Amino acid sequence: MRTFYINSDDGSKLYINDELLIDHDGDHSAMSKTGQTILAKGKHKIKIEYMEFKGSQHLQAGYLDSNKNEIPFTPFELWR
Repeated sequence: MRTFYINSDDGSKLYINDELLIDHDGDHSAMSKTGQTILAKGKHKIKIEYMEFKGSQHLQAGYLDSNKNEIPFTPFELWR
């Protein structure tokens, strides 16, 4: 089981293999939301949608390690 997170100020959604995993929609301050899925070894399609209503902007996405620390995706991980 792999846990992913998205932290955004305002709305965001995270899709894995075209399936919505995290729906973090709405007008809100920066906060994290998580979702879990089982993935086979290999490459997987990741899609992130983000919307900003007003004020501050923030978006970060990644996965949780075994100690529940947020590990942001790096460009290398996303472009393989």
